[in-house]
Amino acid sequence: MIRDDRVKIFRDVCHSYPYYQAEIKRIDDRLTILQNKMEGVYSPVTDRIGSTPTPHEQDYITIIQQKEQLENLKQHYLDLIQWMMDVIDAIPSPAYRALVWSTYVQRRSLQSVSDQYLVRKDSMYKIRKKHLDYVLNDERMEKYDEIMSRKPAGPETVQ
Repeated sequence: MIRDDRVKIFRDVCHSYPYYQAEIKRIDDRLTILQNKMEGVYSPVTDRIGSTPTPHEQDYITIIQQKEQLENLKQHYLDLIQWMMDVIDAIPSPAYRALVWSTYVQRRSLQSVSDQYLVRKDSMYKIRKKHLDYVLNDERMEKYDEIMSRKPAGPETVQ
């Protein structure tokens, strides 16, 4: 994978951080609703061979499937956030970790950060790129690929 592609993938994950947080909250709210629906519901009868579940049992099964899908999606978002944090934490310098956090996660412009620290914008760009090229190694990108390979159904299919 080309180094610039690695940085672009990382940048996209960082830019999506607020979205992931909002989705995790939405999923938690939906899980609470499902949990309330499940209270007082008895387990479906599974010892009847050759029969189909009753409508009540089918509702329970649907709730369990929705809960599992939501939990998988939440874990996917948490894994992406953890991957992003691991990449940032791998940057050796606290100052450059802060630079990456400010420009990629908080989406502050490189110009505003360079003005704040009285450093040339092009110097900050080069240093940031150098550190990201260093930490976005094959192992970290394999971890990202693994996370993406386990991506569950999207929120459009989970109600």
